[in-house]
Amino acid sequence: MPRTPDAAFLERALALNDSYSTATAEQVDKLIADARAFGESSVELAYALAVQGRVARWSQRRLAEGAAGLDRAIAIGEAEGVPADVRARWLTTLAVLRDDLNEPAKAIEAAERTQALSAELKSSLTSETLDARACLVHVMRVGLHPIVAELRRIADIWPRLTEGERKVQVDILKRFANRRSDQPKELLERLARATFEPDSIQKLLPPPEPQADPVALAAVIAELDGLIGLGEVKAEVKRLAAVLQVEQMRRKAGLPVVARASHFVFLGLPARGRRRWRGCSGACSKRSASSRAAT
Repeated sequence: MPRTPDAAFLERALALNDSYSTATAEQVDKLIADARAFGESSVELAYALAVQGRVARWSQRRLAEGAAGLDRAIAIGEAEGVPADVRARWLTTLAVLRDDLNEPAKAIEAAERTQALSAELKSSLTSETLDARACLVHVMRVGLHPIVAELRRIADIWPRLTEGERKVQVDILKRFANRRSDQPKELLERLARATFEPDSIQKLLPPPEPQADPVALAAVIAELDGLIGLGEVKAEVKRLAAVLQVEQMRRKAGLPVVARASHFVFLGLPARGRRRWRGCSGACSKRSASSRAAT
């Protein structure tokens, strides 16, 4: 039969956890030493190690030790049945600690595990908590994933966060963005100006791409196919339309797009249909949701 954790010790650990801003290293070390008396895999030790992680995060001291302790606490918690909402809070602290340690991949992993636990607890968590944890995942993914795509997801959630949560997450966002030397300078400069205002993230996004119109594109292709001859030109125009559609999908996903010219020169004798060919090729470009029209 599983042992019932010592209620008095857990109360002591929670009290120290609540006073993390004034807790000393000596108090934390004493708490951990006392917890070891219950066993190296005890719930008491898990709570003590979690307190160590939170104090490390606040004081910015012994960060690696705090992160390692939280890893251990979460593992013990999973094995010993610590409530999922408690483990989710520990994972959130761990995610931020891993960020402090400049370990973005581990920070993202912890944030994603937090979100997964939150999904399991959806019925018992407030919408504000769910939004904050979901947003934190995308904020941290900015450090490794396509930035614009993650910003679009953040912008959807940002206005629903509390002002305090936005203040915390905007600092994390800037830290992760500062590591992206592979990104355009102009985008990083915009991110550096991000604030906690509800519409701040939306203002960072580039203008929305024009949307493809598959029905209109099919009609233009049919008109093109109805013209006589010039099979190679028809194939080239269709290839251009396909390339532009792929470029739009890459932009939407925040992936880089190679700059290219998409111009045609139509040569020939008068009254040979050059204007109509030019119109069809330009229409194909526009219906493919490109901001550049073939000419």
